[in-house]
Amino acid sequence: MRQICLQACDLYLGVLRMSRPASLLALFLVVSSAGAQESVQAVPLLAGEFQISSCGRSVISAGGQGLGSQSVLTQQARIVRRFALGVDGLYWGLGLQGEVFSFGGAARMPSGNLRDFASTLSLEYYREGEQVASLSLKPGFYFEHEVRSDSFDVPAQLITGVPITQDVSGVVGGAAARFYRRPIPIAGLVWKFRPVWRLEAVFPEPALIYAPNKRSEARVGGELQSGGFRTGTGDSLEYYSYQLKGRLDYSLNTALKVSCAIGYELSRTFDYSKQSQRYVGDGAWVWQLGCGLAF
Repeated sequence: MRQICLQACDLYLGVLRMSRPASLLALFLVVSSAGAQESVQAVPLLAGEFQISSCGRSVISAGGQGLGSQSVLTQQARIVRRFALGVDGLYWGLGLQGEVFSFGGAARMPSGNLRDFASTLSLEYYREGEQVASLSLKPGFYFEHEVRSDSFDVPAQLITGVPITQDVSGVVGGAAARFYRRPIPIAGLVWKFRPVWRLEAVFPEPALIYAPNKRSEARVGGELQSGGFRTGTGDSLEYYSYQLKGRLDYSLNTALKVSCAIGYELSRTFDYSKQSQRYVGDGAWVWQLGCGLAF
C-alpha cells in the first residue's frame, strides 16, 4: 500500500492513526531480514512533499436536515530524514508534517477550519527499494482555532507486508488516534499480475496501478483523507473524506517528482464525539496537485 507522503511548509501547516502492538512489526522484520539481500534501488534518506487538493461544494446535512453547501481546500506537507540502523533495509525516520482543512461556503457547521502540525517518528523496512513494513508515530497538536494542551495527540500506524507467492503478498495493519472513535483496519492483497501492472486490493485505499517505466506511474483507486481534532468547544471531531481518483505521478529527474489527480468525493463526514452528531456531505468533484523531492 502506498505510503501516505506529506512535507512541512509553514508553521501554520499543521495525514494520518494509533498502532497495534509493535511486536507484529518486529516479528516480520526478523523473518524478512533472514533472507534479505542488499537493496538494488536507493532508499531516499531525505524526502518531502507538498500537496494541495480542492473539493467542490457539497450539500451538508445532519439528521436529514440540509445545512447549506460547503467546499474544502486541503493543504498537506511533510519532510522526513531517514537513518540506516546497520541492518540491510532497516531505517528509522525523523520529520515534520502539517495539514490544513479550510472550509468555505454557507453551511452551518459547529466548527471551522481544522489544522495539525506534528513531528513524525518511524521505523521502516525496505527490500529492493520498496517499503514492506513500517511503524509510525506522529506526536503533535490537532486543533481547530488554537493550540492547547488538550489538542495533543499521538496518532500512529502499523503496516506490514506478508509474502504469499512471488507475485502476491498480503498487507495487514491498523491505524488509530485519541480523537478517533475506533481504529482503522488496513488489510488486503497486492498482486503484480504483469511487469507494469499491479492491483492493490487493500482496504481502505484499493488501487489499480500502471507503471510503464521508472519515471511515470498512473493509478485509479480510493483515497482516504482523514484526521481527529479537538474543537474550540472541547469536543473531539473525526473528519474524513473518501475520494475516488485517477492520479498521474511523473519524475522530472532522480530527485523531483510532480503529480496531478482528478476524481470525485464519494463522502464527507464530520463525526462529533460529545454531541453524538454526524454531519455528512453528498459528494463533489475534486482535483489535486503535488510535488516532491527525494535524495
